[in-house]
Amino acid sequence: MRTTTDAYRRLISEVYELAGRSRSTSERFCRPHGQSVARWHVLSVLLDEQRTVPQIADRLGLQRQSVQRIVNELLADGLVDVVDNPTHARSKLIAISPAGSRTAHLLFDESQSARQRVLSSTNVTATELEQARSVLERISRALADDEP
Repeated sequence: MRTTTDAYRRLISEVYELAGRSRSTSERFCRPHGQSVARWHVLSVLLDEQRTVPQIADRLGLQRQSVQRIVNELLADGLVDVVDNPTHARSKLIAISPAGSRTAHLLFDESQSARQRVLSSTNVTATELEQARSVLERISRALADDEP
């Protein structure tokens, strides 16, 4: 009989494998547009709201320094802007620019048919994906709350 922790370990293993495969396939869509998966991930996080570099890093599970490097590249290319943070004078917010939004949406649009083809072959429903997302979000939140 499997325990909850055994099931958790197996789930995390699948999440890592899925993330790696997803990153590899995403590179195909990024390269022709002079982007990388890391840049696309930062842009996608900023589509929802402006965030500080530490917030972006936390959301993506990356080191702050690596996110800062990516943000600097995106800034130099005009894909993001730095704006004042009303809650913290020294920690600026990073906002996606109109060009960055167009780039992110272009990448999403170009990858959509390939993603849909893969998802159709699995017979996975949107409801199942939302349930899986909800479970992962709850676990992620609990892990964050458990950090010292």
